[in-house]
Amino acid sequence: MPYASPEAKLANERRYSHRRRMRRQERRAWAGFYVVTRRDVRRLLHRYNGRCAYCGQRDDMLGLDHVFPLARGGQHRIGNLLPACPSCNARKGNSTLMEWAGHESWKIRISYDEPF
Repeated sequence: MPYASPEAKLANERRYSHRRRMRRQERRAWAGFYVVTRRDVRRLLHRYNGRCAYCGQRDDMLGLDHVFPLARGGQHRIGNLLPACPSCNARKGNSTLMEWAGHESWKIRISYDEPF
């Protein structure tokens, strides 16, 4: 649908962007969106000795992987996060840990030395 003016198009885009942002905030509040602090992340990485929780590889580019994905109803909280190298994180994708473990031919190394 053509707009009467570029200003009208810009106003519509802003309105839509605001609505989208508000819906996202409502979903997060409804899903129990938690704050994960830097300290939490440091402790998690220390717990796994700076290694991927899935393959045990030491990597400088470790990221955080949601064991139960956000897209499937998981929560963004420290108990749902594991350190993962980029290749394991990409392979796991949107599947749960148990689904992914069932499809992988190698044994997943989910262990750590000592709890903190």
